[in-house]
Amino acid sequence: MGAYADRGPRRRPPTRARRVCLRDTRRPEGSRLRLDAELTPSGDLRLRGHDEGPVAERINPEGDYRYLHHVPAGAVGELLVHLGHGPDADALTVLASHWSDAASYRLEELVQSFPGPHAFSTWE
Repeated sequence: MGAYADRGPRRRPPTRARRVCLRDTRRPEGSRLRLDAELTPSGDLRLRGHDEGPVAERINPEGDYRYLHHVPAGAVGELLVHLGHGPDADALTVLASHWSDAASYRLEELVQSFPGPHAFSTWE
């Protein structure tokens, strides 16, 4: 037995973000709307949106619009409560189970109205 035998198994912290797709919608007129949720290794929650086609032309004449909702790790539990879930729930499991597809639009409204720390940014 080596000097480290009494420590038991060690778990490494995640080195990559965990990610789920909440929305990937293609509309008949050619638009595509995508929203992914990502939990970073540090625990931050990011909702990344990417809209393409005619729906995005209202914002960007080139028809490409990207945006990000960012909730810092310390506020993710508060956000989950704001969404009607327990503060210790797994954020990605909750989002995938309750806030995907059509519900993802309401999710974005609730994140924007979240009174805790969060940021919204866009780029084209």
